[in-house]
Amino acid sequence: MAFEGYVVTKILHVFLAVAWIGAALYQQILVQPVLGAVDPAARRQVAGRLMPQSIRYNNIVGGLTVLTGIGLVSMHPEYGWSDLLTTFWGRLVSFSLVGALAMLYLLNVAIRPTLRTLQDKMGELREGEEPSAGLQLLQKRLVFSGRLALIIGLIVLAAMVVANTAGYLQSS
Repeated sequence: MAFEGYVVTKILHVFLAVAWIGAALYQQILVQPVLGAVDPAARRQVAGRLMPQSIRYNNIVGGLTVLTGIGLVSMHPEYGWSDLLTTFWGRLVSFSLVGALAMLYLLNVAIRPTLRTLQDKMGELREGEEPSAGLQLLQKRLVFSGRLALIIGLIVLAAMVVANTAGYLQSS
């Protein structure tokens, strides 16, 4: 029964990781460029509804990804917590955990407050008024933070694929 639980947890973990990284990729490749191309009033309205939902989604899916990953380390048939710093597999898993936590940190400490400030300041703009240099800087910070989180996520995903393969090859 323990093996079946491990397999189910691993499937859930992979699904959640793909959903998390896929959403970040979708945000950066499709949503950001489209929002940047529409007029400020429409951008404000769409972003005001979309971004809080996106942050909530990323926190839930990201948190569940981290939790299922922790569960996988606890249930792993050949490795465990004592191997996190002593084996190649463990170092990759440790690196990935730190990367996933960095993504959640960026989301909640850089992206969320910047987005709130940006929405407040954009809400104060009069119809037809151009955003100030400060607002443009906030927009650039938001885009940079999102791209950085995506890059970290892609590196973490690659590290986990290598860790999974290394663990499999070492146990064969």
